Amino acid sequence: MSDENIWKFLLNKKIKIDRRKRHRFDVEFRQMDDEKTIWGNSVMKFKNCKIEELHNNAYDYFHDGYEMWVSDTCSKTISEENAKYVISEEARNIIEDGYSLMHRKVHGKLVISPDLNSTPFGIRAYRFYRDYCELDDLVECFGRRKIVQFEKKINRLRRN
Repeated sequence: MSDENIWKFLLNKKIKIDRRKRHRFDVEFRQMDDEKTIWGNSVMKFKNCKIEELHNNAYDYFHDGYEMWVSDTCSKTISEENAKYVISEEARNIIEDGYSLMHRKVHGKLVISPDLNSTPFGIRAYRFYRDYCELDDLVECFGRRKIVQFEKKINRLRRN
């Protein structure tokens, strides 16, 4: 795939996440190893809040070894649409650090945690961000040249 074709593909790839909705969530930050903290417990709870209100907290808590547990306020589980929205918001929140996030569902809640095995701004991180961030954000953080290199490598891996 040529560099020009790679850019055409990326420009046509649209992230289909509705950012106009401002849902409210119940969010818990839990220490990944469940150790007590200087505050005396390993869980921080935020009830009935918007994800955007927690960007600074999430950024700091991810760096301090916490996982983010999210559910819709009204149902105590999370819908697929809202899960994509939350993952996308958190990806945009931490893209400047270049490490990826892992996500899974546990008992109907979305659990997001830092991927401690990924290299910042490496191909694993890039593959995560390309699914959840707009092209402008990718170019700003990874650079055009690195994006082309990663896309070529991803295409080679798909063919094998």
